[in-house]
Amino acid sequence: MSHEIAHVTQKHLARMIAGQKFDLIKSLATLAVAIIAARSNPQASQAILVASQASAIQSKLDFTRKHEKEADRIGLSILLDAGFEPQGMSTFFERLQRAGRFHENGAPSYLRTHPITYERIADIQNRIREMPYRQVPDSIDFLLVRAKLRAMQGKPHDAAMQFKSRLDEKRYTNEAVERYGYIHALLRDKKNKQASNELAHLYQILQRDSSTAMLTNHRLGKTVRVENKNVIAGAMIETLSGSVKLANGKINEAFDIYKSALKIYPQHRALIHGYAHALIQNKQTETALAFINKQLLLIPNDPQLFSLQAQCYALFGDRMLQHRALAESYMLKGHTAGALDQLQTALQNSNGNFYQLSSVEARLKQIQALKAEEDKEK
Repeated sequence: MSHEIAHVTQKHLARMIAGQKFDLIKSLATLAVAIIAARSNPQASQAILVASQASAIQSKLDFTRKHEKEADRIGLSILLDAGFEPQGMSTFFERLQRAGRFHENGAPSYLRTHPITYERIADIQNRIREMPYRQVPDSIDFLLVRAKLRAMQGKPHDAAMQFKSRLDEKRYTNEAVERYGYIHALLRDKKNKQASNELAHLYQILQRDSSTAMLTNHRLGKTVRVENKNVIAGAMIETLSGSVKLANGKINEAFDIYKSALKIYPQHRALIHGYAHALIQNKQTETALAFINKQLLLIPNDPQLFSLQAQCYALFGDRMLQHRALAESYMLKGHTAGALDQLQTALQNSNGNFYQLSSVEARLKQIQALKAEEDKEK
C-alpha cells in the first residue's frame, strides 16, 4: 500500500503523460526525417522508423522502471513513518518472488516495466541494513479485520471448518479474534443458531479477559464503559452482534443493539449500513429513509447510503427518486456514464413534483458537463 501511495504522491501518472507528449514530438520529427530520407534511400528511411519505434518503447520502459524504483524508496519512508517494521517490505517482495517464480519469462531487466523482484529486495535490504529491528504488535482492529476477511474466503463450510479446527486445537494467538472470524464464517454457512451460541461465548471471553481491552457495549445485561482506543473493535463486534440477531429472527433485539451501539459509535459505517438495511428488510421503510437522509447530511460521500436510499424509494414506488439516488451512488463510485443513464431514466419516470424534477434536470446537466470534460481529457 505504501508503494502505491508513493505513485500518487509523486504524481507518476501525470509525469508519464507529460513524458509521452515529448515522445510524440520526437516521433513526429523522426517521421519527417524518414520521409525526407525515403526520396534518396528507402532502406535508410525504414531503418530510421524502426529505430524511432524502438527508442520510444525503450524510453517508456526506462521511465516506468524509474517510477517503480522511486515508489519503492518513497514507500519505505511512508512505511517507517506509519510505524511499521521496515523488514516487512523485503519479506513481502520475497513472497512476491516465490509466488511469481513460475510466471517469469526470462526477459532481461532492460525489457521489463518493473524491476526484477530480487533487485528490489536487494535495494530495500541495503536501505534498511543499518536500521534497528523493532517488533510492532498488530492492533486488535487489524486482527479482527483479517479474521473477517479469512471468513469471507473460499466456500462457506470450508471457512467455518478451518476456524473450528484452529479453535479446537488452540492454534491461535487471540481466542476472541478467532471466535469473531468463526461467527462470520458460520453466518456465511447459514448456521445461524450456532453463530448465536458462538456470539454468547465470544462475549464471555471478552468479559473474562479484560487484558484484550475490548470490553465495550456487551450484551450482558449492562452497559460497560467504552475504551476509546478500541472504538473500531467495539463497533465491529456490535455490528456482528446485530447481524447474528437478525439472522436468527430476533428483530427487536437487533434493533436495540444497533440503536445503543450507534449512540456509542455514531460514525461507524458498518453499523449505519447494517441498521438501515435491517430497517428496510423488516419493512420499516419510512424510519429507514429518515435515518438514511439524516446520515447523508453527515456523510454525503457514501455510495452505499445512496444505494440504500434508492431501495427505500423503490419500495415507495417513486422511480424518479430511486434512479436519482442510484445516479449519486454511481457517481461516487466513479461511473459517470452509469450515473447519466440513471438520471435519464429518472426523467422518464417523473413523479410530478416540479422541484424534484428540476433538481434531477440540473444534476443531469452538471454530470453531462463532467462527462464532456472526461471525454476531452481522453
